[in-house]
Amino acid sequence: MPAGLAALDPATGAVTSTIPVDRGDRPGPVRVGPLGTTPLEQRGRTLVALR
Repeated sequence: MPAGLAALDPATGAVTSTIPVDRGDRPGPVRVGPLGTTPLEQRGRTLVALR
């Protein structure tokens, strides 16, 4: 989501909450994945750990 990370209901796919993330003016797609309990975002060629 452009405004942050969305938590989804696994049964319905409905958004249950959103964690705000300031990505500055990054216009392109963002990939998200975990590293243990830390969410990671790949923004173009930059990898960002969210804490």
